[in-house]
Amino acid sequence: ANGNDDFIILLRIFYVENRLVECTDGNAYCREADTTRRLSEAEKQEFRINKGERAFELEPCGLKYPDDFRSKDIDRFAKQIRATRNGSTEISDEDILQSMRMGRMRDGSFVPNNVCALIFAKDPQLVFPGSYVHFLRYNGTEEKTGSAYNVIKDRIISGTVLEIIKEASNTVDSNMREFTEFKNGKFYPCPEYPRDAWYELLVNACVHRSYHDKNAPIFVKMFDDHFVVHSPGGFMPQITP
Repeated sequence: ANGNDDFIILLRIFYVENRLVECTDGNAYCREADTTRRLSEAEKQEFRINKGERAFELEPCGLKYPDDFRSKDIDRFAKQIRATRNGSTEISDEDILQSMRMGRMRDGSFVPNNVCALIFAKDPQLVFPGSYVHFLRYNGTEEKTGSAYNVIKDRIISGTVLEIIKEASNTVDSNMREFTEFKNGKFYPCPEYPRDAWYELLVNACVHRSYHDKNAPIFVKMFDDHFVVHSPGGFMPQITP
């Protein structure tokens, strides 16, 4: 229009697999259908964790060591590590925890991280309020609310990750129906769901959930015709009899 040649600036942004790409002002965006949405700070942190840019589990948990931790469990764990690795008894429990990436020694004091809190804290829910399993058994094949509310068993299972897995598996086991199958001239007990299948779902949900989402619990829902495990971070498999 003003007599100069027109030109086009062409930018190609390559996909970066292991990092969150931000603008110079610190903003980051994602595509949703045909629109672009700016990510919140929490979403940006979640992206960094998923891409391995930031190891959330290795960050300090904020609890006081050793007051807020189960000393007997740590001592037993350290003894097992020494036994399996032929370690010297002169190696302290804190040095073993550090070697297992459960914290770091700083200025002569042990600083526990989030992994250490999930496994050995007296009350892991102080750091992760949503670190529990909410078990719900429904009467029927669908989830109903209001006057048609059909929950027949409701349990909150909390504690360390190992305690949650153990108690939650016991709860599922006690609510599992057992049928009788006639095969080769004999009757055999047949559980509603194979234990290996639902136990793996439960363990994966507890171990691989997004602990960055501190307030969201794991839901285990049993219906008459299917079994659902919903874990923060999008993990929601289900199995049918």
